Amino acid sequence: MMHFFREILFLSFISLTCAQFQTTSTIIQRCAYTFLTESAICGSSNYMRDISREFRPGWKHIKVVAYTGTFSLADTDGNNVGYVEDLDLSHIGVVIIPNSAFAPYASLKRLNSANASIRAIGDGWFSSNNNILEWDLSHNELVELKRTQFRHLKQLRLLNLMDNNIGTIEQNTFEDLNQLTHLNLRFNRIRALAPLGRLNRLNVLDLGENSINEIPNNVFRNMGALTLLQLEENGISTIQDGAFIGLNNLRELNLSSNGMRQISTNTFQGLSRLHILDLSENDLNEIKSQAFRELQALLNLNISRNILTNLNDQSFVGLTKLHTLILKNNALVNIQTNTFAHLQSILRLDLSSNSLRSIDGNIFGSQILPLQKLFLPKNSIASVAVGTFVRVPYIDFLSLAQNNIVSLPENIFEPLVNLQRLHLHNNKIEWIPQKTFEDISQLTELQIKHNRLTFLPTTKKAFNNLQKLSVEGNPWQCACLTEIFNFVAQQSQRRRIEYYSANNPFYSGLKPLCYEPPVKPAAPCVRDIDLVRQYRVIELYENALRG
Repeated sequence: MMHFFREILFLSFISLTCAQFQTTSTIIQRCAYTFLTESAICGSSNYMRDISREFRPGWKHIKVVAYTGTFSLADTDGNNVGYVEDLDLSHIGVVIIPNSAFAPYASLKRLNSANASIRAIGDGWFSSNNNILEWDLSHNELVELKRTQFRHLKQLRLLNLMDNNIGTIEQNTFEDLNQLTHLNLRFNRIRALAPLGRLNRLNVLDLGENSINEIPNNVFRNMGALTLLQLEENGISTIQDGAFIGLNNLRELNLSSNGMRQISTNTFQGLSRLHILDLSENDLNEIKSQAFRELQALLNLNISRNILTNLNDQSFVGLTKLHTLILKNNALVNIQTNTFAHLQSILRLDLSSNSLRSIDGNIFGSQILPLQKLFLPKNSIASVAVGTFVRVPYIDFLSLAQNNIVSLPENIFEPLVNLQRLHLHNNKIEWIPQKTFEDISQLTELQIKHNRLTFLPTTKKAFNNLQKLSVEGNPWQCACLTEIFNFVAQQSQRRRIEYYSANNPFYSGLKPLCYEPPVKPAAPCVRDIDLVRQYRVIELYENALRG
């Protein structure tokens, strides 16, 4: 969050080649340190008051590196540090900060006191007329925050409190931070969430990796400028209706990795400008009807890694601008008719790693949708109905890989005139009808490895634009596979065609690429599935593969 210049460096108790000179209170040395590109001083004092006497008026950016164990800011002379704008105390160990410690730093804008073993913030550390804009307090040992600790920081823009032990935050603690735009409270021990104050300029609030179990209503009501709210990796199980009221400008909300089981119709009330919503890795088992109706501007919705089993025509009502819907890694068995019909702007739909047994075009409704990428791998799909893709003709990337598909309808891909990438690998497909590939002449990528294919149809029209191909792990007749390789070799003369897995056991000779059926005289590629079965090509190949 904070970035400090390193023009000046003070090093305490470090072995350097130095030219010594005497000061009034201690030995301070001008350093000849090969790693430094700017001026530096070093010495044996663990007090800022001693070192600062050697500061020069042009030294506005100070970084202290000390190995004394403790370093004190007591009794610092304002004449020596009044021009310092950036002070970095994050490389010391233990910093002792007495009352009014930062009062002499009249020009201080950026303060880094991370990793300083600070256990409590003093009420009187800062003067009322300070100009501090950024303060990094991360990686300390704070346990409690109070309003009086921040009352003088009226110019503060960025506050980083990440990785402390904060468990208690007094209500309206940050009420006086009228200019605050970024607040980081990640990785603490916050359990109960109370109003943080009137933060009308706050843009980013990070509350991730705490122990919050409930979001009360109206808790964010005075944060109208907030655009990013991070609440992931808590233990949130309950979000009260109206919890997000007041967040009229919120663009991104992260609720992933919590314990939520349901979302109601009023959960997202007030989030009419939200663009990105992450609900992944929760325990959602149901989406209430019209649960997302308030999210008219939503572009990206991630509900992956939950335990959803069913979706219906009311699940996504209101999401007319949604571009991306991620539903992978659920337990979906049933998707009802018109489930996705309301997604008038959908471009990407990911249904991978569920328990779907079939796919039907009725899920897309009766109107044409602009869907471009459809992912259905790692389901249990055994059949794809004729007409499945009629309402989604703009798909350019379709994955049906790692399912249980045995056959494909002849005209299944006919509507997909823009299809470029087709993944059918790791199924049980035995043959592909003649016309199947003729309908997708723009194809650039085809994965059909690890099926039960012994031949491909004779058409080459579909492969005129092919660039990537995977075919291994099928019980190819050797004559049929030779035809494929010859075609690829011919096409490679005018454009390069890559094999997806060229360095696997099939291509290295450790596993068989094809099988020669017992036909005399040796026949060319047999494209009759009944004859193939009669010759037991698949069975004999699989025996050879096993052994």
